[in-house]
Amino acid sequence: MRIEIPKEINNKLASRYELIKAESLKSKEKNSLASAIRRYLSTQKQTNKNLRELTIFSVIADLTDQGWDIKVRDNVEEEDINERQEIHASPPQLKRKSESLSQAKGRIREGHLIGANKQFTKSSVRNFIQRMHTATKTRETIELLIDDPKTLIEDCLISFDENKDDCLKPVIDPYLQEVRSDLKDQFTNIKLTEIWRYFRLTWSLEYKTNPGRSLPFLIRNKARPNHPIMGIAMMASPVIGLGPRDKRLRLTKESFLEFAHEESISLDQIIIWIGEDINKSLKALKIDDLPKINWRMPKETNILELIEESKEAKKHWEILGSKFRNLNASWDTATIKNKKFDSLKGEMDFLLFKAKRADKLSKLVKRKITLNELKKDKKKFDLKLEDVDKNSKFLDLLGGFITAKRTSVMDSDVMDLSVCGGIFPYNSLISGKLVALLMASNEARDIFHNRYKNSEREIARKMAGRNIRKSSTLRCITTTSIYGVGSSQYNRLKINILKGKKEQRINWENLGESMGYGTYHFSDDTQDYLDKYLNLTGKTTRINYEFGEGTSPRMRRLRESMSNLGFRSDGFFQHQNKRITYLCDLYESTPHEIFGLKSSKPRNISQNQISKAWRKRWLEKRIHREEIQKQMKTAKIKEQLLSHKIESIESE
Repeated sequence: MRIEIPKEINNKLASRYELIKAESLKSKEKNSLASAIRRYLSTQKQTNKNLRELTIFSVIADLTDQGWDIKVRDNVEEEDINERQEIHASPPQLKRKSESLSQAKGRIREGHLIGANKQFTKSSVRNFIQRMHTATKTRETIELLIDDPKTLIEDCLISFDENKDDCLKPVIDPYLQEVRSDLKDQFTNIKLTEIWRYFRLTWSLEYKTNPGRSLPFLIRNKARPNHPIMGIAMMASPVIGLGPRDKRLRLTKESFLEFAHEESISLDQIIIWIGEDINKSLKALKIDDLPKINWRMPKETNILELIEESKEAKKHWEILGSKFRNLNASWDTATIKNKKFDSLKGEMDFLLFKAKRADKLSKLVKRKITLNELKKDKKKFDLKLEDVDKNSKFLDLLGGFITAKRTSVMDSDVMDLSVCGGIFPYNSLISGKLVALLMASNEARDIFHNRYKNSEREIARKMAGRNIRKSSTLRCITTTSIYGVGSSQYNRLKINILKGKKEQRINWENLGESMGYGTYHFSDDTQDYLDKYLNLTGKTTRINYEFGEGTSPRMRRLRESMSNLGFRSDGFFQHQNKRITYLCDLYESTPHEIFGLKSSKPRNISQNQISKAWRKRWLEKRIHREEIQKQMKTAKIKEQLLSHKIESIESE
C-alpha cells in the first residue's frame, strides 16, 4: 500500500527512511528499525513545518513493530528525480513459510506485548500496582489471592484417586463472582474491580475500554485458603458487524433467505414481520420536530426532506463540537461545571440525536414505500418468496429488516466474551477452558439477568424522546481467538451433562475466520502526533467519545486522523491477525428464538456441574503430565507479580 502524500514529501521521507534503516542494521537491538525511528523522532524538535514528517515516521515505527514490511520503491515513470522515490507498506503474513505454528503465535504475541508493556510506563498504572502490593491497616496485599503452584499440584496428586468420583473437588472447587465497584473481597478488603484490573494487566494484550455494557467476573477456588483467583472474564456489548456470527444467527440477507427456504417461511409472513418492524421502529422514534409525513402513503420527497434535515443538524453539531473542545481545553475544572458549559453540551447532544432520528426516519420512509409496492405486487401477481428472492428492491427491503433485527438482537440477546482466560498458576491447568464454559452456566446467566433485566437504554431514550426500558435475554455468547493460528482454548470446547434422561450440551462452535480490524498496533505516541497534525490542518476531530456517536471511537478517531495524514486504505487498520470466531448458544436454536418460530427454555446447567465435567475431562489428565508437574513445582509467585514485570521491562 502506497502512502498517499505529495510526491516531493514522499521522496524526502523515503530518503530519510533509508538512512535510518541503514543505521538500524548496525544494531543488534530487538526491533532495531522501530527503535532507530523512535530515536530519530526523539532528536527532532516539533515544528509546524516538520510535524507531518514526524507523524508519518511514528506510524511507520508502529507498523514495523507489528511486522509490516516498509520498502522504498523507485517510480521509474516519474521524470523528476526528486519525486521518484515512494514509501510502500506491506502487511505481515499470518504465518510465514519458515515458521511453525508456535513461532507464528509467539511473533503475534510479541506484537501485542509492545502495547501491553507501554501501559507500565504510565504513572497511574505504576501507582495502582504499588498500591496493590502494599498492605495497610485496613487491607492486605494482592499476593494473598495468588495460589502457590507447588502445593496446588502436590495436593491435586495426593487427592487423585481413579476409583473415586470427582476426587479433585476437595482441591479445586470453582465459583463465579460478579465484579462490581461497590463490592470488596472478604479476605483482602480490596475492591473487586481492582482485583480484576490487576489480573487483567498480567496478560499480553493491552486492555482498552469502549462505551457500552460490560459485566466482569472473577473465577475463584473456594477449596483453597483465601479463595485464590483462577481466572477472569468479561461479557461486553458485541461488535456490530461480525460476519461469521451474523451468518450463524441468520442475520444477513443471504443466510436469512436460506433459513426462510429451509423452514418454509412464506412471503406473507416476511411481509408481516417487515411491517411490524417498521411500525415498532416508528413508535420508538421522536418525530414531532421533523418534517411531517402521511405515514399511510409516504412519498420520495419526504426522504429528501429528512436527509436535508439530518445534514443541517450534523453541520451545527460539528460547529458546536469544535467550540466545545476549545472551551474544554481552556477552562479550568470549576468553570467547566457552570451552566453555560452544560447548556452547550446539551445542545450538542440534541443535535447529534436529531440527525440520527432524521436519518432513521428517512430509512423507515423508504422501507415503507417499498413495502407498499411489494404488497400491491404480491396481491396482483400472487407472488411467492422464490419469485422475489433475487429482486433488488425486495433485497433492499429485506436488508433493512435484517439490519434492524440484528441491531435489536445485539442490543439485548447477545454478549461478547471480550476477556476470558486463566490466571497463574491455574492457567497451567487450562483453567481458561473452565472460564469459557462457566459463562454458559445458570449463575452467569442469572447475574446478567439481574444486571440488565429491565435497564434503561440511554440511546433508545434519546431517539424516542422519553424513557425506554427494555428487558434483555442472554441467548448466546460470542468471542474471537487472540491468535488466528495454532490451538485455542475454545477448540473442541464442549461438555455433555446428563440431566435425568436427557443430555444437555455446552458447545463453543467454531464459526470460521474473521479479518482482524483494530487499533492495538498503534501507540499512544502516534495518536498524539496524529491529533497535533489534525489540529494543525484545522480539521479538528469530530470524535468526542460521547455515548451515541457510534461504536469504537478510538477506531473512528484513528481512521479520521490517518486519512488526513495520507494513510487512506482501510488495510492499515487490519492488523492482519485473523481471528477465529466462536459462538456458544444458550438455547436449542437462537435463530428460531429471535424470529419467533420457537419458544424454549435456556440450557439448565449449574457452575458445579460444569466444574465437575471440567475436572473429569481436562484436570485429571493435566495433573499427570510430567512437564506440568515440573513447571508448577519450580514456578515462583514473585516472577508473576506486576511489580516484577515492571522491573523486567526496565532492565530490558
